[in-house]
Amino acid sequence: MSETFEDRKVRLNQQTLDFHGISRWHENGYTGEGINFLELEKEYEIGGEKNEHAAGVLAQFSLVAPGAATFLGNMASRVTGGEVVRCEITLPEGRRVDFKEFVRANNIHIVGESMGGANRHDALDAYMKETGCIFIGSAGNKGAEGVTGKIKDIGIMVGAINVVSGKISREYYSASGDDELDFAALHGWRSGTSFAAPTVAGMVALILSRYGIRPQGEVYALLQQLSLDAGAPEYDTDFGFGIPVLPESLELEGEKEMAKHIMQMQIDNPEYTLDDEVKLADAGPIIVKGRTLAPYRLIAEAMGGQVAWDNQNKIITIEWEDQEPEK
Repeated sequence: MSETFEDRKVRLNQQTLDFHGISRWHENGYTGEGINFLELEKEYEIGGEKNEHAAGVLAQFSLVAPGAATFLGNMASRVTGGEVVRCEITLPEGRRVDFKEFVRANNIHIVGESMGGANRHDALDAYMKETGCIFIGSAGNKGAEGVTGKIKDIGIMVGAINVVSGKISREYYSASGDDELDFAALHGWRSGTSFAAPTVAGMVALILSRYGIRPQGEVYALLQQLSLDAGAPEYDTDFGFGIPVLPESLELEGEKEMAKHIMQMQIDNPEYTLDDEVKLADAGPIIVKGRTLAPYRLIAEAMGGQVAWDNQNKIITIEWEDQEPEK
Protein backbone atom coordinates (compact mmCIF):
# COMPACT_ATOMS: atom_id res chain seq x y z
CA MET A 1 0.00 0.00 0.00
CA SER A 2 1.45 3.36 -1.05
CA GLU A 3 2.01 6.09 1.52
CA THR A 4 -0.74 8.69 1.65
CA PHE A 5 0.03 12.41 1.72
CA GLU A 6 -1.14 12.64 5.34
CA ASP A 7 1.01 9.68 6.34
CA ARG A 8 4.00 11.31 4.65
CA LYS A 9 3.44 14.53 6.59
CA VAL A 10 3.34 12.64 9.88
CA ARG A 11 6.45 10.61 9.00
CA LEU A 12 8.57 13.59 7.94
CA ASN A 13 7.52 15.70 10.93
CA GLN A 14 8.42 12.85 13.28
CA GLN A 15 11.72 12.32 11.48
CA THR A 16 12.61 15.96 12.14
CA LEU A 17 11.75 15.68 15.83
CA ASP A 18 13.62 12.41 16.28
CA PHE A 19 16.73 13.24 14.23
CA HIS A 20 17.38 16.55 16.01
CA GLY A 21 16.83 15.05 19.47
CA ILE A 22 13.70 17.15 19.97
CA SER A 23 11.41 14.20 20.79
CA ARG A 24 13.46 13.36 23.89
CA TRP A 25 13.13 16.91 25.17
CA HIS A 26 9.37 16.85 24.59
CA GLU A 27 9.10 13.57 26.47
CA ASN A 28 10.89 15.19 29.41
CA GLY A 29 8.52 18.16 29.46
CA TYR A 30 10.58 20.79 27.61
CA THR A 31 8.39 22.50 25.04
CA GLY A 32 9.61 26.11 24.94
CA GLU A 33 7.22 27.43 27.54
CA GLY A 34 7.83 31.09 28.39
CA ILE A 35 9.59 31.88 25.10
CA ASN A 36 8.11 34.24 22.50
CA PHE A 37 8.85 34.05 18.77
CA LEU A 38 8.18 36.74 16.15
CA GLU A 39 8.14 35.84 12.44
CA LEU A 40 8.85 38.83 10.17
CA GLU A 41 6.54 38.36 7.23
CA LYS A 42 2.86 38.41 6.45
CA GLU A 43 0.24 36.15 4.98
CA TYR A 44 -0.42 37.59 1.56
CA GLU A 45 -2.21 36.77 -1.67
CA ILE A 46 -0.80 35.86 -5.08
CA GLY A 47 -3.24 35.98 -7.96
CA GLY A 48 -6.16 36.08 -5.54
CA GLU A 49 -5.04 32.95 -3.70
CA LYS A 50 -3.80 33.07 -0.14
CA ASN A 51 -0.15 32.19 0.35
CA GLU A 52 0.31 30.00 3.42
CA HIS A 53 4.06 30.55 3.72
CA ALA A 54 3.90 32.45 7.01
CA ALA A 55 1.44 29.99 8.51
CA GLY A 56 3.77 27.14 7.52
CA VAL A 57 6.77 28.80 9.17
CA LEU A 58 4.84 29.30 12.41
CA ALA A 59 3.55 25.71 12.25
CA GLN A 60 7.09 24.36 11.85
CA PHE A 61 8.31 26.42 14.81
CA SER A 62 5.37 25.20 16.92
CA LEU A 63 6.07 21.59 15.92
CA VAL A 64 9.45 21.95 17.64
CA ALA A 65 8.46 24.33 20.46
CA PRO A 66 4.72 23.82 21.06
CA GLY A 67 4.86 25.58 24.42
CA ALA A 68 6.25 28.84 23.02
CA ALA A 69 4.07 31.75 21.90
CA THR A 70 4.20 32.92 18.27
CA PHE A 71 3.62 36.32 16.70
CA LEU A 72 3.46 37.43 13.07
CA GLY A 73 4.22 40.86 11.65
CA ASN A 74 5.47 42.47 8.47
CA MET A 75 8.29 44.97 9.10
CA ALA A 76 8.72 48.23 7.19
CA SER A 77 11.44 50.78 7.84
CA ARG A 78 13.06 53.95 6.56
CA VAL A 79 16.69 55.04 6.96
CA THR A 80 17.62 58.67 6.28
CA GLY A 81 21.11 60.09 6.58
CA GLY A 82 22.36 56.85 8.08
CA GLU A 83 19.77 56.92 10.86
CA VAL A 84 16.65 54.83 11.34
CA VAL A 85 13.68 57.21 11.30
CA ARG A 86 10.96 54.57 11.12
CA CYS A 87 10.76 50.88 11.90
CA GLU A 88 7.27 49.44 12.28
CA ILE A 89 5.52 46.10 12.50
CA THR A 90 2.23 45.71 10.66
CA LEU A 91 0.20 43.07 12.47
CA PRO A 92 -2.19 40.65 10.70
CA GLU A 93 -5.19 42.78 11.71
CA GLY A 94 -3.56 45.80 10.03
CA ARG A 95 -2.45 47.68 13.14
CA ARG A 96 1.01 49.27 13.00
CA VAL A 97 3.32 49.44 16.00
CA ASP A 98 6.93 50.46 16.54
CA PHE A 99 9.25 47.45 16.19
CA LYS A 100 11.13 48.00 19.44
CA GLU A 101 7.94 48.76 21.32
CA PHE A 102 6.37 45.55 20.01
CA VAL A 103 9.42 43.51 21.03
CA ARG A 104 9.43 45.05 24.51
CA ALA A 105 5.67 44.83 25.07
CA ASN A 106 5.51 41.17 24.01
CA ASN A 107 8.85 40.12 25.51
CA ILE A 108 10.09 38.72 22.17
CA HIS A 109 13.12 36.45 22.52
CA ILE A 110 13.59 35.08 18.98
CA VAL A 111 12.96 36.81 15.64
CA GLY A 112 12.72 34.74 12.45
CA GLU A 113 12.62 35.69 8.80
CA SER A 114 12.18 33.20 5.95
CA MET A 115 11.28 35.44 3.01
CA GLY A 116 14.75 36.20 1.71
CA GLY A 117 15.36 39.50 -0.09
CA ALA A 118 18.16 42.05 -0.23
CA ASN A 119 20.13 43.05 2.83
CA ARG A 120 18.92 45.94 4.89
CA HIS A 121 20.90 49.06 5.75
CA ASP A 122 23.70 48.71 8.32
CA ALA A 123 21.95 51.26 10.54
CA LEU A 124 18.82 49.12 10.61
CA ASP A 125 20.85 46.01 11.41
CA ALA A 126 22.36 47.82 14.41
CA TYR A 127 18.93 49.15 15.41
CA MET A 128 17.41 45.67 15.40
CA LYS A 129 20.31 44.16 17.33
CA GLU A 130 19.76 46.67 20.14
CA THR A 131 16.64 44.70 21.09
CA GLY A 132 18.83 41.81 22.27
CA CYS A 133 16.70 39.29 20.34
CA ILE A 134 18.15 36.20 18.68
CA PHE A 135 17.72 36.43 14.90
CA ILE A 136 17.36 33.25 12.84
CA GLY A 137 16.81 33.23 9.08
CA SER A 138 16.57 30.88 6.13
CA ALA A 139 19.76 30.75 4.06
CA GLY A 140 18.05 30.76 0.66
CA ASN A 141 16.75 28.34 -1.97
CA LYS A 142 19.02 29.07 -4.94
CA GLY A 143 21.87 26.63 -4.34
CA ALA A 144 25.24 27.89 -5.51
CA GLU A 145 24.02 31.50 -5.55
CA GLY A 146 24.69 31.42 -1.82
CA VAL A 147 23.04 32.85 1.25
CA THR A 148 20.36 35.49 0.82
CA GLY A 149 18.02 37.16 3.26
CA LYS A 150 17.37 40.53 4.80
CA ILE A 151 18.89 39.54 8.15
CA LYS A 152 21.85 37.53 6.91
CA ASP A 153 24.34 40.04 8.35
CA ILE A 154 22.87 39.78 11.85
CA GLY A 155 21.10 36.43 11.87
CA ILE A 156 21.97 32.77 12.34
CA MET A 157 21.38 31.48 8.80
CA VAL A 158 20.04 27.96 8.31
CA GLY A 159 20.12 25.71 5.22
CA ALA A 160 18.12 22.56 4.53
CA ILE A 161 19.09 18.88 4.59
CA ASN A 162 17.59 15.53 3.70
CA VAL A 163 18.21 12.30 5.62
CA VAL A 164 17.68 8.94 3.91
CA SER A 165 18.71 5.69 5.60
CA GLY A 166 20.79 7.70 8.04
CA LYS A 167 22.73 9.49 5.31
CA ILE A 168 22.70 13.30 5.43
CA SER A 169 22.69 15.29 2.21
CA ARG A 170 22.16 18.94 1.35
CA GLU A 171 18.84 19.65 -0.30
CA TYR A 172 19.66 20.58 -3.90
CA TYR A 173 18.02 24.00 -3.56
CA SER A 174 19.66 24.96 -0.25
CA ALA A 175 22.30 27.73 -0.26
CA SER A 176 25.87 26.50 -0.68
CA GLY A 177 29.37 27.78 -1.31
CA ASP A 178 28.89 30.73 1.03
CA ASP A 179 30.68 31.26 4.34
CA GLU A 180 27.62 33.06 5.74
CA LEU A 181 25.76 29.74 6.01
CA ASP A 182 25.80 28.80 9.69
CA PHE A 183 23.85 25.56 10.21
CA ALA A 184 21.46 23.19 8.41
CA ALA A 185 18.40 21.29 9.52
CA LEU A 186 15.45 19.13 8.52
CA HIS A 187 12.21 20.93 7.67
CA GLY A 188 9.32 18.58 8.42
CA TRP A 189 7.00 17.75 5.54
CA ARG A 190 7.33 21.14 3.86
CA SER A 191 10.10 21.88 1.39
CA GLY A 192 12.51 24.81 1.58
CA THR A 193 15.01 26.49 3.83
CA SER A 194 12.07 28.61 4.99
CA PHE A 195 11.04 25.68 7.17
CA ALA A 196 14.53 24.54 8.19
CA ALA A 197 15.10 27.91 9.88
CA PRO A 198 12.13 27.58 12.28
CA THR A 199 13.32 24.07 13.16
CA VAL A 200 16.49 25.64 14.57
CA ALA A 201 14.55 28.58 16.03
CA GLY A 202 12.33 26.09 17.87
CA MET A 203 15.38 24.24 19.19
CA VAL A 204 16.76 27.54 20.48
CA ALA A 205 13.40 28.17 22.18
CA LEU A 206 13.71 24.81 23.97
CA ILE A 207 17.22 25.67 25.12
CA LEU A 208 16.25 29.14 26.36
CA SER A 209 13.21 27.76 28.15
CA ARG A 210 15.30 25.16 29.97
CA TYR A 211 18.53 27.04 30.64
CA GLY A 212 17.48 30.69 30.71
CA ILE A 213 17.67 33.63 28.34
CA ARG A 214 21.07 33.97 26.65
CA PRO A 215 22.54 36.37 24.07
CA GLN A 216 22.81 35.39 20.41
CA GLY A 217 26.58 34.97 20.52
CA GLU A 218 26.32 32.43 23.32
CA VAL A 219 23.49 30.59 21.56
CA TYR A 220 25.56 30.50 18.36
CA ALA A 221 28.52 28.95 20.16
CA LEU A 222 26.20 26.45 21.84
CA LEU A 223 24.72 25.37 18.50
CA GLN A 224 28.26 24.82 17.22
CA GLN A 225 28.95 22.61 20.24
CA LEU A 226 25.82 20.57 19.58
CA SER A 227 26.23 20.16 15.80
CA LEU A 228 27.06 17.04 13.84
CA ASP A 229 29.59 17.41 11.03
CA ALA A 230 27.91 16.47 7.77
CA GLY A 231 30.67 17.46 5.36
CA ALA A 232 34.21 18.67 5.97
CA PRO A 233 35.37 18.78 9.61
CA GLU A 234 34.29 21.84 11.59
CA TYR A 235 33.01 24.16 8.83
CA ASP A 236 31.55 23.23 5.46
CA THR A 237 29.94 25.55 2.90
CA ASP A 238 27.12 23.04 2.28
CA PHE A 239 26.17 22.61 5.95
CA GLY A 240 27.90 25.43 7.86
CA PHE A 241 29.02 24.19 11.25
CA GLY A 242 26.74 21.18 10.87
CA ILE A 243 23.36 19.96 12.02
CA PRO A 244 22.35 20.85 15.61
CA VAL A 245 21.15 17.90 17.69
CA LEU A 246 19.89 18.35 21.24
CA PRO A 247 21.91 16.16 23.64
CA GLU A 248 20.39 12.87 24.75
CA SER A 249 21.23 13.44 28.40
CA LEU A 250 19.39 16.78 28.46
CA GLU A 251 22.48 18.26 30.10
CA LEU A 252 24.57 20.62 28.03
CA GLU A 253 28.32 20.21 28.34
CA GLY A 254 29.66 22.37 31.14
CA GLU A 255 26.18 23.36 32.30
CA LYS A 256 24.43 22.84 35.60
CA GLU A 257 20.78 23.07 36.48
CA MET A 258 20.00 26.63 37.51
CA ALA A 259 17.09 28.86 38.35
CA LYS A 260 16.02 31.12 35.50
CA HIS A 261 15.54 34.80 36.21
CA ILE A 262 14.65 37.52 33.72
CA MET A 263 15.55 41.19 34.06
CA GLN A 264 14.28 43.76 31.57
CA MET A 265 15.22 47.42 31.20
CA GLN A 266 14.17 50.12 28.74
CA ILE A 267 16.27 52.97 27.38
CA ASP A 268 15.83 56.23 29.39
CA ASN A 269 13.39 54.54 31.77
CA PRO A 270 14.31 54.13 35.47
CA GLU A 271 11.68 51.41 35.90
CA TYR A 272 12.79 47.82 35.28
CA THR A 273 11.32 44.37 35.85
CA LEU A 274 12.90 41.41 37.60
CA ASP A 275 10.90 38.21 37.15
CA ASP A 276 7.85 40.33 36.19
CA GLU A 277 8.10 42.44 39.37
CA VAL A 278 8.33 46.18 38.59
CA LYS A 279 11.15 47.97 40.42
CA LEU A 280 12.63 51.48 40.31
CA ALA A 281 16.30 52.32 39.76
CA ASP A 282 18.09 55.67 40.13
CA ALA A 283 18.50 55.79 36.35
CA GLY A 284 17.78 53.62 33.33
CA PRO A 285 20.00 52.58 30.40
CA ILE A 286 21.04 55.26 27.90
CA ILE A 287 22.46 55.32 24.38
CA VAL A 288 25.71 57.26 23.89
CA LYS A 289 27.24 57.51 20.42
CA GLY A 290 25.38 54.41 19.26
CA ARG A 291 26.34 52.30 22.27
CA THR A 292 23.88 51.14 24.92
CA LEU A 293 25.11 51.81 28.47
CA ALA A 294 23.39 50.08 31.38
CA PRO A 295 23.89 50.65 35.14
CA TYR A 296 26.33 47.93 36.17
CA ARG A 297 25.59 48.17 39.90
CA LEU A 298 21.88 47.58 39.32
CA ILE A 299 22.50 44.50 37.16
CA ALA A 300 25.17 43.03 39.43
CA GLU A 301 23.14 43.45 42.61
CA ALA A 302 19.99 42.07 40.92
CA MET A 303 21.98 38.92 40.12
CA GLY A 304 23.12 38.51 43.71
CA GLY A 305 26.47 40.27 43.45
CA GLN A 306 28.07 42.92 45.65
CA VAL A 307 29.68 46.00 44.09
CA ALA A 308 32.59 47.92 45.60
CA TRP A 309 34.21 51.12 44.30
CA ASP A 310 37.87 51.88 45.02
CA ASN A 311 37.98 55.64 44.48
CA GLN A 312 41.74 55.93 44.99
CA ASN A 313 42.63 53.40 42.28
CA LYS A 314 39.44 53.88 40.22
CA ILE A 315 38.65 50.17 40.33
CA ILE A 316 35.21 48.54 40.36
CA THR A 317 34.98 45.13 42.03
CA ILE A 318 31.98 42.83 41.70
CA GLU A 319 31.79 39.73 43.89
CA TRP A 320 29.18 37.00 43.96
CA GLU A 321 28.80 33.52 45.32
CA ASP A 322 28.06 30.47 43.17
CA GLN A 323 24.37 30.38 44.00
CA GLU A 324 20.96 31.30 42.64
CA PRO A 325 20.43 35.04 42.09
CA GLU A 326 18.32 36.77 44.71
CA LYS A 327 15.05 38.32 43.65
